[in-house]
Amino acid sequence: MQRYYDILMALEIPEAIHPMPMGRYYQCMLLYTHFVAKKPLNKLLQQIFSIEKRMPRVGLHFKNFPGFHYFVVDGLVLTHHFKEAIKLMGLAVKDYKMHREFVWKGYYRQFQLLAAECYLYTGKREQA
Repeated sequence: MQRYYDILMALEIPEAIHPMPMGRYYQCMLLYTHFVAKKPLNKLLQQIFSIEKRMPRVGLHFKNFPGFHYFVVDGLVLTHHFKEAIKLMGLAVKDYKMHREFVWKGYYRQFQLLAAECYLYTGKREQA
């Protein structure tokens, strides 16, 4: 596992990388830091919310979909950082238009299911 983490850490991520691989990168970082290194995620969470502000909100090839959010939220839920996941999903809902193509593919349904799980774990059953 360490070898794969070292490969990730050696990558130089270009500023213009597509949101989806950027989300996958941070999802991997979340999972490794929490489950393998067993370290707090505070610094990583700060990076995630800083980078989130720079993610494109419009464009072709899924740039008009919250792909960064999609993968990072999954990592946050798996590491039981439910409040942070709710916050990131809230930004996605607020900042991105809903597109029919992504609805029928089920992406928004997954967001809704993750949101329900987060609300349950944070004691907000009525919102779930």
